[in-house]
Amino acid sequence: MTNSLSRRLAALEEAYARASEATRVSSSGGGGGAEGLGRKFISSFTHAMSHIRRREIDRQPWAYDVEKLRNDSPFSVAVYVAALRHWRHEDEAVASEILEQLLEARGVDPAPLERLIHLVDRLK
Repeated sequence: MTNSLSRRLAALEEAYARASEATRVSSSGGGGGAEGLGRKFISSFTHAMSHIRRREIDRQPWAYDVEKLRNDSPFSVAVYVAALRHWRHEDEAVASEILEQLLEARGVDPAPLERLIHLVDRLK
């Protein structure tokens, strides 16, 4: 395995551990739900990254389009914000605005999602 790949895998494992800890601290319930949330965020993040990269080859209605995020959950939009930020994609600002609007409309505390976005952003 190359040094670069080893370093990235180590960073991903570390981010997973931090995501699990961050969501455990912010979670009000028990039962391992917080750890599952961190795991789900990272899994969804990798899926979103590939979905964005396939934009040019996927056909509608499956192709990535930032406007489709308006119909998603705040969690899903946060995942895409993290992936777009990772790629330094031009749609990041629009996706961040959509996330902000969804959080405000639904009265959701943005802090846990912001922590998860920040954690995966540190994988660069």
